[in-house]
Amino acid sequence: TVEMAREVEHARGFLLQVTVAQEAEECGLALIARLGIDSHRAEMALFEAARARAAADGRPLVSLDDIAAVARLARRQRRTAFIAEFLAAQANEDEEIGKLL
Repeated sequence: TVEMAREVEHARGFLLQVTVAQEAEECGLALIARLGIDSHRAEMALFEAARARAAADGRPLVSLDDIAAVARLARRQRRTAFIAEFLAAQANEDEEIGKLL
């Protein structure tokens, strides 16, 4: 446990130095677009998770492997039936309000 705590502490300190490679950024953005996720938080969650993974490994650059490793966990909460239904209902309500105005 003590060793794990040291590793986490080191990764936290190193995190600010970790950047996302252009290839990994383009891949992540394309994935979000293909999934039809309309949220900037989706991008932030994906890239921050990938940066954390790279930092934990002591690497200063996020790779495609990092994106692939975290994508399922980072994206799943942004692509739910609830969200799709909520956005559809909101669009219908906006349309109704627009008609009434």
